[in-house]
Formats: sequence, C-alpha cells, structure tokens
Amino acid sequence: MIGGGGLPARWRLVALDLVGVSLAASTFLGRGEPDLLFHGVWVVLVIEAFWFGLRVSIPRIVLAAALVVSYSLIDEVTRMRPLEVYDLIFTEWPLMLVIILIVAVMADRVTTANRDIADLERRTHEQLMTARDDERQRLSADLHDGVGQTLTALVFTLDAAETALATGDEAIPPGSRETLHRAQEIAGLALEETRDVARRFRPARMSEIGLANAIRELAAHAGRPIEVAFDPKLAAPSLLPVQDELQAYRIVQEAVANAVRHASARTIVIGLRAVRGSRLQIEVVDDGTGFDPEETDGDGLGLQGMRERAAAIGGTLSLDSQPGLGTRIRLLLPMAPQHRGADA
Repeated sequence: MIGGGGLPARWRLVALDLVGVSLAASTFLGRGEPDLLFHGVWVVLVIEAFWFGLRVSIPRIVLAAALVVSYSLIDEVTRMRPLEVYDLIFTEWPLMLVIILIVAVMADRVTTANRDIADLERRTHEQLMTARDDERQRLSADLHDGVGQTLTALVFTLDAAETALATGDEAIPPGSRETLHRAQEIAGLALEETRDVARRFRPARMSEIGLANAIRELAAHAGRPIEVAFDPKLAAPSLLPVQDELQAYRIVQEAVANAVRHASARTIVIGLRAVRGSRLQIEVVDDGTGFDPEETDGDGLGLQGMRERAAAIGGTLSLDSQPGLGTRIRLLLPMAPQHRGADA
C-alpha cells in the first residue's frame, strides 16, 4: 500500500468512502449534474486505487459500476433525466474503469517492489553482519592459536631461564633477576590481554549455555562490578533463534563497553525478563556520566549500529539518558516459539 497524507490508512480509506457515497447519493437524489457527480466518484476511486491497490479497489469498482448501471436503468425506464446522461455513462465510464484498474495494478506493483527492496536491504544487512561475525571468529582463532600460543611459549621460556639462573654456578649480572621477572610479568599481561580480546571476538557458545549465561560470562570479564539478573527459566539455550542470540549478545556487549569506557560507570545492572510471554526484554543500566540524546547522534557510542542490529532481528532498541544520571538501554526481541508462554 502506498502511503499518503498524515492520517492513518484506515481513516483515509473511510474518509474517501464517505465522499464517494455522498457523491453517489447526490446523483440519485438529483442534487447536481449527474455527469459531474459521477466524475467525482471516479476521481475518488482513482485515489483509492493509487493509495490502497487492487485488493481494496476491486469491491468498490464493482459497487460503483453497479450504481452506474442502476442509474442508467432508472433513466431509461422513468425518463426522469436527460437522455444525454445515459449516453455519457456508456461511452465514458468504461474508460474510467479501465484507468482505475491500471492505477490499482501499478500501485500494487510499486508496493511489491518497495517490499522486495526492503527485504533485499534486510537480507544484505544480515549477510554483512554475519560476515562481520565470521571475521570476528577467524580473528579470535588467530589470536588464540597464533599470538596466544606464542606468548605462552615465551612465558615458559622465561620461566625456564629464571630457573636456570637460580641454579647456575656462574656469576649472575646485577639486576638480571629483576629484569627477567619484569619480562615475565609483561609476557603474562600480554597473554591475558590477548585472551581477553579473543573472548570479546568470540563469546562462549550460546547454543550450549544460553544467551543469559553468555551475558553473565561477559559481565564477569568486564572489569567493573556488573549485576546480571534473570529468571532461571530464561537461562535455557535457544531463547532466541541462533543468529538472533548472537546479535543480541553483541548489542549488550556494546552497551557494556560504552558504560565502562565512555560513561566511567561504577556499577552496571543487566536484566532479562519475558514480556507478555512472547518477547524478551534486556536492559543495561549504568550509573555513569550519561548524556543528552538530543544533542548527540550517538555515533561515537555505536548506537546506530546497535539499532540496526536490533531492527535486523525484528527487535526494537530504546535509550534513556541524562547528563549525570546514567544511561538505560532497553532491547525488546521476539522469543523463539518454544519459549513463548508465561511472563517472567
């Protein structure tokens, strides 16, 4: 259906129907030139065909054609109206019907094309996000299997060198032990940071532990006190479709990162609950610096990407923040059919 005007579609249709009925009634009551009044009816039908397409227009076209025939028969039998009106009806109105049908068909094609374009954009966006997540998985594996193993080997080598220094008979240069110990600390810190980056790229398998528990593990490694609260029933795996769970996790991950890095939050609370038995609500609330959403587009916080992720999986994301009063991010998503039922 092609949009038009500020009124909801249903009210626009009702208003147009009322105008068409009024014009038809005026024709039968003789309150104006019949040809002009019927022209008005056809104009109304053209507008309805353009806005609402063939499915809505067909019954109205049939009704209008029946009114034309009825008026013509009344004219022929009673001779209450000039014969020219009868002639005008059967020479012009069929052409008007054809025009209305063409407009309705074209409107349907435009609507279908717009829907196809929207579906194509959605699928393209999903494919891009999937490709990005696949690349994250690959980088995570490279960090873990490549850099991580190299650093682990370095730590073992330094440990062996320290042991050799401790048991050797040769003179040990001054400060060597301290330098070696410092090198061990740096290597261990680099190894832990590499593992942390790998965890960020590749969360625990949610198909096994569930979205709620994956978020709990995320909170455990965030470097800030984070409270995660959810009903035990929501800890089940496949709470959302598999790909949707990953996208929801990425949104929460981004929200937590914003709270820690940008808002300097001391505490963060993540809550999960079922809403109306069919939707999952995830809230991330922090006591950080907050901001005025009307004064920033949030690009630096990744808010646009979070909204796009939410929209791609059929969800909605809302944000409430004020300077000095922290930030609340709320994500609402449709649950997988097997988990729909009771409110939490």
